[in-house]
Amino acid sequence: MKLPIYSNLKAKLESKGLDSTTSGQIAWFVCSMGIFIPPMLYLYQDQYTFLFFMFFIFVFNLLYIANVFPFSLVIAFIWTHIVYSYDFREIIYILVVAFIVLVLICFILKKWRFLVTFCFGMAFVFFSLKLFQMLGGFYK
Repeated sequence: MKLPIYSNLKAKLESKGLDSTTSGQIAWFVCSMGIFIPPMLYLYQDQYTFLFFMFFIFVFNLLYIANVFPFSLVIAFIWTHIVYSYDFREIIYILVVAFIVLVLICFILKKWRFLVTFCFGMAFVFFSLKLFQMLGGFYK
């Protein structure tokens, strides 16, 4: 079965030299954002709608079994930052060092798919949270 956007994007990424699984992962992530962001913008009522759609995109990408471990690490990083940033300001430095060590381990072991999934997940969650804060965050 050929999915119009997914199949074309995956074929284009494979033609650029990426392996089949990595290109499929990137295409899956881009397509899931393309499916959920336009309705979110159309249905945008408040920041809770935005948070719900961003959370749904993240969960939708967890349905792909190879994403479970990298995205679980993303959740652990974000949860650690949110929980400990109020009491322990230096946690950001620890998380940055942990991120760099994880990236170096992925480079050394040549785990490109894990690295790409983890980095895309971190960027997605980071920018989603920043956008959520720009929209007003939680009401007090």
